[in-house]
Amino acid sequence: MHTGVVRIIGVLLLLQAAGLISISVFNVSRLGVAPMTLTFNLSLSPDEVYLVLTTTPLVVLGILAIVAGISFLLLRRIGWLLAMSVQGLTLYFCLHLYFLGRKPDFVYPIMLYSILMVLYLNSFDVQMAFRAPSEGNNRR
Repeated sequence: MHTGVVRIIGVLLLLQAAGLISISVFNVSRLGVAPMTLTFNLSLSPDEVYLVLTTTPLVVLGILAIVAGISFLLLRRIGWLLAMSVQGLTLYFCLHLYFLGRKPDFVYPIMLYSILMVLYLNSFDVQMAFRAPSEGNNRR
């Protein structure tokens, strides 16, 4: 019973990873640069620097969310820690962007999704799925 909830969270983490990476791809497409070119233009405008600095952490968070989602699907205990780390880092990054002054539109849905995932990750079913079998027998 508990493994079904854990697998749903794994799928939700993979969905989050797809969203973070798609936002990154959208930001790169706004730069107007072909992604596979090997020429480096060191004269970037402040807007282009901002897009690069917002894209890089989103890609890293997306990769971490993929690893956490796969760990959840395989029912590994490290998956919960990775998932909580991804949510915390995502919230920190979005709050940083929010207070930076630019307030991009994608910040609000990402923060809401991360908050809901933290609540879902701390639900009773998820705790029971990752509890060691010997811990359940020693209740007082």
